[in-house]
Amino acid sequence: MKAIAQIVAALAALGMPNEDGVPRPGSPFALCIAALDEVDLKSIRIAHSFLSVADDRNIIERLLGDDPTFCHCPDLGGHAPETGPWARQMTRDRLWLGRSGAVERLKARIAEIVRLCEWLKSGAHIDSAEPGIIESYRLGPGRAAAAVECARGRLYHAVELDPQGQIYRFEFLAPTEWNFHRSGPLVRNLQGAVLTARRHQKAVRAVIESLDPCVGFILKFRKVDDA
Repeated sequence: MKAIAQIVAALAALGMPNEDGVPRPGSPFALCIAALDEVDLKSIRIAHSFLSVADDRNIIERLLGDDPTFCHCPDLGGHAPETGPWARQMTRDRLWLGRSGAVERLKARIAEIVRLCEWLKSGAHIDSAEPGIIESYRLGPGRAAAAVECARGRLYHAVELDPQGQIYRFEFLAPTEWNFHRSGPLVRNLQGAVLTARRHQKAVRAVIESLDPCVGFILKFRKVDDA
């Protein structure tokens, strides 16, 4: 409980949202959202799709199929759905699709942190987790797979054993492969977008970081091409 209390205190210092979901004015959360809002891209209306537990069987079968490119260039019916906190929020709460920029994804990430904190405070037993958060699949003798919702999105692992019980094949599919697919969420959000800030790099980086903070962190040490 001491660790949970420390988490709650840290979130409060950051400006943990109140009951109406709005971070405390002047808090780090509020300032970060305001800064993002200034550079966020104003995109044209686009079609969204979200990865979910309903896609698991299809994905796992293809992971263990004969196409070696699927793990690093996946698709579902020729489409790359989004995965991550915002995708989970939209799927779970069946929200109306209004704005869909970096600000909305950051708010979804903050809201999820608050939800997880409340879950920890309530006892944090896996049986009380949301349906579909963690799933395992038996695929026959010596074959199995699992899917888990992570901070960056849904992560897949699949394994196949040889007759001696040794690992013969291991495949995994990371959330980044969906969100940064050549026709995925990042590309869809940038296509047709209108820049509302003077600096192109800040606007593009905001979208990238909202989809995957790890990729955004790497970009801080590299120059983002203006093209």
